[in-house]
Amino acid sequence: MASPHQTRMRAVTLQDIADRCGVTKMTVSRALHGDTRNVSMETSARIKAVALELGYDPSFNHAARRLALRKCGQDVVNHLVAMFFPSGFQQWPYYTTIFGGMLEVFMPEKFSLLTHYTSFAERASENALPPVFMRGDVDGAIISRSSAHTQWICERLRATAFAERPIVSVITPVEGCSAVLIEAELSGYLAANHLLDLGHRHIIHMEAANPPHDQRMCGICRAYEERGLDPHAHLVYAQWFFDDENATVEAMDAALTAYPRSTAIIAANDRTAVLARDLAHRRGMRVPDDLSLVGFDDVTPMPDALGHNMLTTVRLPLQEVGQQAARLLLQHIRGHRRDIEQITLPVNLIERGSTAPPRV
Repeated sequence: MASPHQTRMRAVTLQDIADRCGVTKMTVSRALHGDTRNVSMETSARIKAVALELGYDPSFNHAARRLALRKCGQDVVNHLVAMFFPSGFQQWPYYTTIFGGMLEVFMPEKFSLLTHYTSFAERASENALPPVFMRGDVDGAIISRSSAHTQWICERLRATAFAERPIVSVITPVEGCSAVLIEAELSGYLAANHLLDLGHRHIIHMEAANPPHDQRMCGICRAYEERGLDPHAHLVYAQWFFDDENATVEAMDAALTAYPRSTAIIAANDRTAVLARDLAHRRGMRVPDDLSLVGFDDVTPMPDALGHNMLTTVRLPLQEVGQQAARLLLQHIRGHRRDIEQITLPVNLIERGSTAPPRV
């Protein structure tokens, strides 16, 4: 015989439970919320048993209440935001620094955080997002992913009960979403300008196919062109692989072999610069005497013999990026900001000991 919740054609309500138990709807609500001052233990136990028997789902009723309020021009804030990061982001100081900035803003505001990531394999799955999105329980989202992934996540969210709730993208701009960006073009310019000022001309640049790296490349080319130099005649391109350090090292090694006149590497990030230092040592090269290195982020140190960070890098304000993204999302959730907005944060060069003039 089918149970009541299997045969019922609509969601179970508090009134259904009240009618079955012979009590008021307020008593049911109090019992289900653990109110032992106004409801006896015996009555509370009976109400909870009936709720279980009927298949009462509070999340469904919360969604129904939200829908009713929306029809009146109101909404329910669940104090829950989602953050999308790449798989294994907790192992990358770049992402954990952004994440820490978000926590600093959300925690005092009593917002809970749902951290989620999707792989390329999951993109074809209709179930790539958890049910909490399907129910519409998430107030907003922050996405820190590659451009291809970010656009897909946005489209997927819009197709759920999340609907048109606010989304803020981090570092990578996404159409239809607010964003917190960094001066990507300037970051490339500062790195190249520093090396060119030291006298380097043949530089290996670790490149990746995404908008921030494209803008960084524009800045590198600008630094060359300001000196009357053709960047295409001097720059060497080596591919950076986000999730494959071995392939990245192989690409750098191949570039150094094919272009022995190269005297410097502009790495994709600090971690890649450390890998370049290790590769240089294996090739019998010294940093910075034989090879100068510039990183990006300023979150992964390159220790010298005394344990001091020797890596010259372009510092990205990653903690502030996380803070600004969280603040911007809260403003959207609370209705204080309705228009799409882009905030761009400054970068600066930190000169240390991994760069020096090339040998004559």
